[in-house]
Amino acid sequence: MIEQPSPKVYDELLSIWEEAVRSTHHFLTEADIQFYKPLIRHEYLTAVRLYIIREDSGTIAAFMGLSNDCIEMLFVRPNAHGHGYGSRLVEFAIRKKRIYKVDVNEQNAAALGFYLHMGFETTGRDALDATGKSFPILHLQIPPIRLRKATLEDIDLLRALFTQSVQNTCSADYNRLQIQA
Repeated sequence: MIEQPSPKVYDELLSIWEEAVRSTHHFLTEADIQFYKPLIRHEYLTAVRLYIIREDSGTIAAFMGLSNDCIEMLFVRPNAHGHGYGSRLVEFAIRKKRIYKVDVNEQNAAALGFYLHMGFETTGRDALDATGKSFPILHLQIPPIRLRKATLEDIDLLRALFTQSVQNTCSADYNRLQIQA
């Protein structure tokens, strides 16, 4: 189950971040990790809407931070890789929160491959990260139209799309009640 954590678990999230970074961000030095660590704990975790997913044992397996329009962070415990926790969090962001963008370190090939597999496409690149360090950032986005089998979770979005289409193209042919029906 995906849930929002309380600040009481922020130290555990920081621990997950550090474990994940050490296993996937091989381009970072120890000094880099120590530079980012207080930023993660005291600035970045509090600047986003956090979501966690737990293993059956109750241990937090992964967490994600969302801004208004972007997945700002996604970290999975190394021993929880390959169990679908990251995929479930990203699908939650896309389907429930309607967030279609993510930024990823260019040097993190595993993360880039993961997001490309999830349907994201590269839309841009910055040579520096947000702190001005030379760790290039790739901007990725789900294409505006992604064909897939619709699910029950899509009904509200499909209804809104239909209503908007009718209102924009043939509203003179239907009254408001007919469009909403």
